[in-house]
Amino acid sequence: MGVLCRILLVAVFSLLSNTLLVISLWGIQQRSILLQYLDIVTSFDCTAAGFQGMEQQRQFPHEIPTNISDPNRTHYMDPWGLQVLHHYKSVFPIDGLTSESITLVSQMSLNDLRIQRLLDLASRWSGYMSMTLYFPHSSAGEPTNLTMEEAMRVVDELRANFSSSLRNVDFHIVVNRQRDLDYPINFLRNVALNSARTDFVLVLDADFIPHANAHDMLLKEIKATPTLINDTKALLILPAFERFLMDNETETLVTALDLPPTKEAFLEQWEQNHDLYDEFHRERCGHCHRPTNFRLWYKTREVYKVSYRVSFEPYFVLRKSPTLPPFWEHFTGFGKNKISWIEEMAAAGYQFYVSPESFLIHINHDYGTDRSGRYPRHILNEYRHFFQPYVIRRYGTHLYDSSDE
Repeated sequence: MGVLCRILLVAVFSLLSNTLLVISLWGIQQRSILLQYLDIVTSFDCTAAGFQGMEQQRQFPHEIPTNISDPNRTHYMDPWGLQVLHHYKSVFPIDGLTSESITLVSQMSLNDLRIQRLLDLASRWSGYMSMTLYFPHSSAGEPTNLTMEEAMRVVDELRANFSSSLRNVDFHIVVNRQRDLDYPINFLRNVALNSARTDFVLVLDADFIPHANAHDMLLKEIKATPTLINDTKALLILPAFERFLMDNETETLVTALDLPPTKEAFLEQWEQNHDLYDEFHRERCGHCHRPTNFRLWYKTREVYKVSYRVSFEPYFVLRKSPTLPPFWEHFTGFGKNKISWIEEMAAAGYQFYVSPESFLIHINHDYGTDRSGRYPRHILNEYRHFFQPYVIRRYGTHLYDSSDE
């Protein structure tokens, strides 16, 4: 976990010319429901890493035998026990944003680090944002089990304290009242994706921060590329990089203020300090982003096309359409949750292009449980015996990922 404290000090961002941020101190009353909730999750860890830890400790009653396949299984999980409230406290229309703009789509649970990353995202994104907030249930009795009304009060206070910074964010609330469930990441993604206000969406994980003015630059690139504007099966990738923490830094103190605003500034910083950045997970999962063709991106000024490879999992902008598959919600916790979505899009005939100027930076954090090994068995079973047979039946294409055999 990051540093959590009873008197929460968080950097409050205000946009100045869409790029300059001013940090101010956020004081919260001692009886604040938001502060109480953040204090509680100090020991609970409702991040993805925390749920991965729970996942390893528990025996799975839903373990799938290795010799079955359900031809009736679809993308959607049974929502039993999950309460969903779409567009809670929706933002008002913003001048200059239309249905042809881009909505940033993401999901998160709440703790001080995640609130910081939410503010980082909002400071760098001038379009709409569609954000699902998840309030988990704990069968062990931790007092994180909020009612929907209590979760609404937490969100009310979050918005009140950061009203100017979060003016472009639509919040959707998912409360788990009674279900023993690993972090339902794809269910949360589908809630945010289906609630996006615009035709184009940028689907991100909340700890990936875009460069300054990313919305307008991406929209300009899309409109200048006929394939991207006309083909509903074309997507535009933002190359992903990671920023390492230096000896005197912590994940809670490094913010969007510390990240370069443009490609030129990014490459200049990297040249000055080769230990500061790298291609995202080049050492941990090089094949997951290698098809982006970073060597070409470093020197190009033109949109370029790349080919799909197994386990490719970039972040990108695309147009919502009836051909866009939803996320496979049965992947909960860690493993295959985004790889499977992109694999299905490749099977459906989507084409992959790369933005020459836009990029994302992931501020590294402690992953907790080591994820360098194999996926959990129930995730592999779900992938092999349910997801893959569905893809083959639906598209007649076999893109099986055998890297974990």
